[in-house]
Amino acid sequence: MNVANANKFKFVKNKASKSEFIVGKSLGYWKDSFRRLILNKVAFICLSFLILLYLISWIVTLTSNTSTVIEPQIINPNTNKLVNKAALTSLPPRIKGLEWIPWFDGKTTFSIPKDNLTNPNSSWKYKEETYEINFCYTDEQNVETCSITQDIYKQNDVKFLYFPFGTDDGARDQWIRVFYGIRNSISIGILVAIFDIVVGTLYGAIAGFYGGTKIDNIMMRFAEIYGSIPSIVLLILLASVMGRGFNTMVIAMVLTGWINVATMIRAQFLRFRDHDFVLASKTVGASNRRLIYTHILPNVVGQLVILAAFDIPSAIFYEATLSFIGLGLPVELPSLGNLITRGINNRVMLPYMLWIPTIILSLILLAINLLANGLRDALDPRLRGR
Repeated sequence: MNVANANKFKFVKNKASKSEFIVGKSLGYWKDSFRRLILNKVAFICLSFLILLYLISWIVTLTSNTSTVIEPQIINPNTNKLVNKAALTSLPPRIKGLEWIPWFDGKTTFSIPKDNLTNPNSSWKYKEETYEINFCYTDEQNVETCSITQDIYKQNDVKFLYFPFGTDDGARDQWIRVFYGIRNSISIGILVAIFDIVVGTLYGAIAGFYGGTKIDNIMMRFAEIYGSIPSIVLLILLASVMGRGFNTMVIAMVLTGWINVATMIRAQFLRFRDHDFVLASKTVGASNRRLIYTHILPNVVGQLVILAAFDIPSAIFYEATLSFIGLGLPVELPSLGNLITRGINNRVMLPYMLWIPTIILSLILLAINLLANGLRDALDPRLRGR
């Protein structure tokens, strides 16, 4: 080395006392799990989407003056009179500034007999400037039929209005009903998951800690017998006593949903019960309560988080299924399930009533499942440091 360059450096000796000194901060299990979850771009995007969507649903429903039961009360600026219900019925989606997009221009395309367009005795008068004829054809019954695209807002003289998700066959604003549906469906999933985890954890922890004893046998035989009762039967019984509603739906799903959680927790407690750290704590006089909640339970928290993440979409989908068969929430209490049910009944003339809640429900379920997969990878101790 050149002597001139050597003078620019200060040589120090390595000290043995600092050879094992840890400079960085220690990274605990939960911090490392959260770091790996954030690094998982798909899971992080899904988490952000779900949180944002849920918050928006609460903001929209709490700040809106529109009812989910009756039509919006709107004053026509041209006549200074209240717009009647008929003029607000079955309006397609229309968004200000996006009228150039076919889905949001307030127009709908359908086929009708050609005579109905000009017949003065027809029960519905089609105003000449509100529709365009796309093409005409003769159907199987030799009736001349035309496909037309009509501006429903202009037909009903409500061109000054904008409904982003349209209105249903009861003249109710689908925008507010969809966001109520999002709020109710996600809330049901979260509440059911919380109750399932709490009840199932308490039950499974006691049964697993006393595994192989009479207490365990009695508790698990009761769970097996009780779990054989279909939840739909419990829902019908509850609905006959309490009436259909949000609380009835949550209670009915919680009554049987905790059993799977209890079974999993029991298996985990049987696994950790005889480990050395538990036996050491028992040797120094730790109580059974302390062994359960301080030493064993923290080791299964990761599995509980994953189970809760998968339990939420199951509850949402189950609510949608019950609403589809008429056992879910009533019409005046919107959920994505009963919105889809009403959309199926009107899918021919009002397809947006079916597609909008269906797409939103599919996105929510997809996001929760992808997030659950990300949580499973992030909480896996074998992947730490990767």
